[in-house]
Amino acid sequence: MPGTRIYGDIGQNALKDFVVEFDYAGGIFTVYDPKRFEYHGGGTVLPATWFMNYDPQIDGEIAVPGLPPIKTKFTLDTGAGGTVISAPLVSAHDLARHVVATMPAPRSAPLADGVNGIVFDTVTARIEAIRIGPYDLKRPLVALSRGTQGTFAMAEVGVNLGGNVPRRFKVIVDYPRQRVILEPNARLHDPFPADASGLVLTATGDDFKTFIVHGVVPKSPADEAGFREEDVITAIDGEPATTYALWQIQDLFKDASRARRVTITRAGATLTKTIKPRPLA
Repeated sequence: MPGTRIYGDIGQNALKDFVVEFDYAGGIFTVYDPKRFEYHGGGTVLPATWFMNYDPQIDGEIAVPGLPPIKTKFTLDTGAGGTVISAPLVSAHDLARHVVATMPAPRSAPLADGVNGIVFDTVTARIEAIRIGPYDLKRPLVALSRGTQGTFAMAEVGVNLGGNVPRRFKVIVDYPRQRVILEPNARLHDPFPADASGLVLTATGDDFKTFIVHGVVPKSPADEAGFREEDVITAIDGEPATTYALWQIQDLFKDASRARRVTITRAGATLTKTIKPRPLA
């Protein structure tokens, strides 16, 4: 899914006896001996519980237009890229009717999301705010779960907090003391970018450098430019596509401030198309 080779992950069973620090801005992961750890920073210390005895959960609330603030549990999922609101919470408050905006979806089949190859039934949308402790994050991008099975069908999940929120902090999970510490970094008030092209891309090949159009959102900039499923992107603005990782190309298409010249191959022919991204949500 991220377009890179992953050889494994480090889970709660290896970390539960330590204090662990995720410095997203610095790109550093630190493990501390809890007997020697003392926190002296300027962040916020939040009491935590453990969902299913392994994922840290902290209290917070979400805000949507037309409803009072909704108090819920936030499950910290450092292995996830985005934030998901569980199906019971979506249903209990009819959130699909109260979001700020909804991202349009392509006609193609949804892609698997995660290491287990599971396809989640979700709608991507913006809500008014996520509030945790003193931090008020405006117009976050979230996925509204419609699933009837699995983790996101469990009311106990509340909001599954993926990387698009924690990346705004230095996150410290103190397992022995049952607390989470959030220390804001320079990204705290950055906007939550969304795709502005209408392209759904996959990366294939041994090096994950073959970028294929999996889907095109109807009436999006990509659709208007004439992209089709199975097109292979070979260059962007004259730069070979192999220069990028999949997530870097996706980030380019979140920038609505400039047009992009995209070279593709289709049925043996080479074509260049100009795509003019614009906000879709």
